[in-house]
Amino acid sequence: MTGAAEPGAESGAASGAEGARVLVVSADGAVRQALVLMLEAEGIPACSFASAAEFLGVREGPGADRCLLAEEKLPGPGGAALAATALAAGRARAAVILAPPARRAAPRPARAGIAFVDPFQLDEVLRAVRQALGSRTPCPACPAALAAMPQPCRP
Repeated sequence: MTGAAEPGAESGAASGAEGARVLVVSADGAVRQALVLMLEAEGIPACSFASAAEFLGVREGPGADRCLLAEEKLPGPGGAALAATALAAGRARAAVILAPPARRAAPRPARAGIAFVDPFQLDEVLRAVRQALGSRTPCPACPAALAAMPQPCRP
């Protein structure tokens, strides 16, 4: 995990996953740094991980207010598989997977809480992250959060 307190850490990264609302996973250091800086410039605390294994190896509490932002193509399990694991374990409320349009051409099975966006459309990435963070659906491991959450209005 990268953070401002670590030597050689990415500028602007959160000091740890516990304070971050967006958990960025990318094998490319420049991509991780750019995403963390972009999110923090928008006032969204973020931290990053170099691999799915590094992300999964960090012990932390439920992620009722966190979003996973991961590249689709990662060493080991891909971004979609990582997202499914993170959501099922309650590590994040929702996930945004960066997948170029050519890779998204085939229809994907619907997965609650997972959005696929073009990594080259930064406005869309931010929109998807904001939507994920504002979503009313808490992580599956957080039933207490669901009970405490106001229900959305239905016409």
